[in-house]
Amino acid sequence: MKKTVAFLLAAVLLLGFCACGNPYVSSYSAIGLVRNNTNRHCSASFQKLDGVCVFHLKKSDGGEGELYYNASLEEGEVNVYYDAYGTKELLFHLTAGESVEGSGGYIESGKRIYVIVETAETSKGSVRVSVEKEE
Repeated sequence: MKKTVAFLLAAVLLLGFCACGNPYVSSYSAIGLVRNNTNRHCSASFQKLDGVCVFHLKKSDGGEGELYYNASLEEGEVNVYYDAYGTKELLFHLTAGESVEGSGGYIESGKRIYVIVETAETSKGSVRVSVEKEE
């Protein structure tokens, strides 16, 4: 009995330590979703997306910078957030028929950046975010 309780306690502690690394979890239903995620870029194109898609970026070339993004939305409503310092901040918001291109969000080298794409309703479109300006 003591061994079983000790084993269960160890398992719970191990799971607790492993779960602390990523504060955001992807949870969505999608049709025609194409995701791409490298250290420097992330993108999602979707025919239908409802929920939350989480991406990870990392600025590793030294210095500070900002995030560069472009997105377009045919249907629905999307909020794109970023988190580089433990606080989720809005990067941009799109509604049906809108597109956006720009930059924002302060980031430092070596920091892990979470990009969170949240739909307010079923949406159709594309989103691309990178840590470097594309020529």
